Amino acid sequence: MLLMSLLASISSCVDGGGKSGRASIKDFTLGGETATGPCTAFYRPNDQTCLDACPTGTREGTVQEVSDAVDQVNGDDSLGDVLKASILADIDSAARVCLEGSGVLRPSDITVNKDFCACEGNKAIILNNCDAFCAGQNDESPTLHGSVKLGENSLFNSDLGNLDNWCNKEITNSDFKSPACRLEYFDGAGTVTTPITVNAGSNVFTANIASIPKKTPLVVRVVEFQSGSAAQSSAFQIYRIDPVDTSQVPTGPLKIMPASQYTCLTRAGTQEPTGNIFDNAARLHFYFPTNNDPPAQPPGNPFLICHDTNLNPGDDSPLFPRLELVPQHFSVWDISDLRFADQDGDGSSDVNKSIQDKLLNDFNDTREINLFNIFQWPNRPSSDTTPPTVGMFMQPFINGLTGRGFCPTQSDYNGNDNLFKVLKELVGVDTEGIYLAVREPVRLTDDTGTVVTAPDDILIIRENLLEKIWFYSENNQLFIPDEITSGSKTIHFYWPADTDDPLVRKSTQKIYTVRAPENLNADSQSATGIPTVIRPPDKRFGCVPALD
Repeated sequence: MLLMSLLASISSCVDGGGKSGRASIKDFTLGGETATGPCTAFYRPNDQTCLDACPTGTREGTVQEVSDAVDQVNGDDSLGDVLKASILADIDSAARVCLEGSGVLRPSDITVNKDFCACEGNKAIILNNCDAFCAGQNDESPTLHGSVKLGENSLFNSDLGNLDNWCNKEITNSDFKSPACRLEYFDGAGTVTTPITVNAGSNVFTANIASIPKKTPLVVRVVEFQSGSAAQSSAFQIYRIDPVDTSQVPTGPLKIMPASQYTCLTRAGTQEPTGNIFDNAARLHFYFPTNNDPPAQPPGNPFLICHDTNLNPGDDSPLFPRLELVPQHFSVWDISDLRFADQDGDGSSDVNKSIQDKLLNDFNDTREINLFNIFQWPNRPSSDTTPPTVGMFMQPFINGLTGRGFCPTQSDYNGNDNLFKVLKELVGVDTEGIYLAVREPVRLTDDTGTVVTAPDDILIIRENLLEKIWFYSENNQLFIPDEITSGSKTIHFYWPADTDDPLVRKSTQKIYTVRAPENLNADSQSATGIPTVIRPPDKRFGCVPALD
């Protein structure tokens, strides 16, 4: 594009107008001028002119563009040696090289926002958590609704500034005229297109998608196609489905419930009539859904406290906040969502059966599904035989190629696995692994001087936090795990967490070791009810909604 093939036929005698950059003499037989020295001003290789400035329709070439032009001249065997040497000499000596075209391009810095939806009537027809949005629509035909965010090059361009202008307005001094946009859908084999409607002066668009296939993952872009600029937006993926009948069962993503962590201190020391002397203590951690606070500790045991006695001296109360409370330590799915009930009495949540049925009906996929399980865990120090329910968790997945564990995210939902296509509609959010970790042994000395071992403390920790503080030990050195060593090494971390300096142990920190549920000590809080399954190598026992 930088040099035209006509170079081979263009004479070295060119019109002398504006050739102030080098000396020239008039050749009256040709009506032009013959150069007598190299160009030192602005050189245009396309017609071999030396000028005071790049003329309209050209631009000053960048270093890379000039280098490409030199390569093109060197590779053009149709040019004679003399002409080729002359062109290269002028390119080398010129202050600037003028290349064809204005160089003004339509930026491809448009990002489609993730909250796009498609509706028919008031029903969602793609997998992207669209039930609430579509409930407020009344689209007569299948309609895609979306919006974009402009990058700086488009946002601050006086000719652009919004998607409407980006699609339809010519850019000053650009070579590309009469722009227009459409949506392009790629299914892995071919591309189909549909018209796009952009609201005047806005970043909002709609498109009739009646013609695109159902139950096919499609990669979609907004493309400016008419002017020849080929500018395009970021890609997003849609998966069209039939409208869902919401009259009988709940729809949309499963309800999510935050789970809180708090601490109880088991203390050792001497009980005196005038006051208690506490020599040492150990932390125990407990968990509960945020809509079901644990009961207060019974009075009469000053050696086991679960509230802040400095702020609230004396016995515990249901009105006192829990000690060292972390309100959203991790998330689970809300057990109150009706889809987690077992109305058919088969011993499994109905949600598992609905996933299995949808796989069979939509994809003729006959997999048996038992993904969601109840997560029970003690919410206070007690001898209750059945721990209360925290919520629901999902079984972890194992990559068949790598053997590594993972929890699904948007990239999985938008992939080709039928199960994840179903989970996109049901779960929708990114998930993360959930792990158990056991504290190093802690010894306490009672009032008689007897040394006793404190009860085991089991910490529940989510993947996105664990990966900021984990390590393994080898040859007396600490190393940060990667995807491989997280499953092949014993993983530890210091707690309380210090994400800024995770490998340096502070005086207040204890060592915790990640364990699979089936490898917990027999005398620990091991009545978890967590099913024994094929466990991923990194010991995650489940997947829960990601917090970050």
